[in-house]
Amino acid sequence: MRTRNFRIIAAAGLLATAGLASASFGAGPVLADPASQIFGGPSAIAISGTNAFVTNDIDDSVTEFNIATGALVRVLSDESYGFNDPQNITVSGANALVTNFDSVTEFNTTTGALVRVLSAKSYGFHDPWAIAFSGPNAFVVNSDYMLGNSVTEFNTTTGALVRVLSAKSYRFFGPQAIAVSGANAFVVNIDNFSVTEFNTTTGALVRVLSAKSYGFKEPWTIAVSGANAFVANFDSVTEFNTTTGALVRVLSAKSYGFKEPWAIAISGAYAFVANHNGSSVTEFNTTTGKLVRVLSANSYGFFDTMGIAISGAYAFVVGTVDECVNEINIGTGALVKVLC
Repeated sequence: MRTRNFRIIAAAGLLATAGLASASFGAGPVLADPASQIFGGPSAIAISGTNAFVTNDIDDSVTEFNIATGALVRVLSDESYGFNDPQNITVSGANALVTNFDSVTEFNTTTGALVRVLSAKSYGFHDPWAIAFSGPNAFVVNSDYMLGNSVTEFNTTTGALVRVLSAKSYRFFGPQAIAVSGANAFVVNIDNFSVTEFNTTTGALVRVLSAKSYGFKEPWTIAVSGANAFVANFDSVTEFNTTTGALVRVLSAKSYGFKEPWAIAISGAYAFVANHNGSSVTEFNTTTGKLVRVLSANSYGFFDTMGIAISGAYAFVVGTVDECVNEINIGTGALVKVLC
């Protein structure tokens, strides 16, 4: 197990942005020597307890670090894990699930020990992308637009296949993301500008949301907060009620700075959107839709932001090109540190 610390580039308290709608702070931090970096094409992040887990799609590995200190815990990269272009990770209880090119890897978040790799043809994994938990089961969206267009459900305790949802009525077409709210799951379809809702217990279709009024435009990701869901589109965010499917609002003003958002994380009354093409993070109020701030200055070191996760008062933002994780104070927008 590797035990050395990450290089911490920016110290806590360096920046302060409270009350600003747009942040601007001078020159950026000096990035670490690529040869010394632990991240290898970081693509997604999830937090469990005191530690964070980052998938690396170039190095075919998962990096674990302590969120309080930035200390490296371990890098999981042994061939037995079956990591193959790992894209997304989600955590439930003591275990984490990682989606690979054609499989799902499960490991223990406390020890890093491999639990299992699911790869049998019966699972129907074809470029599995996002994954979500519902009780003892997990749901994986298969995004390949030729062979996938389905959702695989399996039991996380045994690994046993429950079902594969693929009927035409679901209108899965390039599914990219999934979120669970109560008894139902919501799947974002990037290629037909829609959201499919189904019952997680029976697999029965509830509805497909696709009216133009929703403003779905290459929808990529989704997050749920209370009674509402938020879908990130190419240059906007759509909010709708998860019980009725009714549209709440579409946030699309240029001031939000939405540019190909790839991830959404919600903390209390606030949502944080990682803009992949904008190399920025947009924060807005989930109750009112009001913009809080856009973090985009060079000093943050954001570069092709891919993922975001929140723990307590802090957000951790993954940048795939600079191969760093930026820690942000969500109350003030201040940069705390950059881990490379």
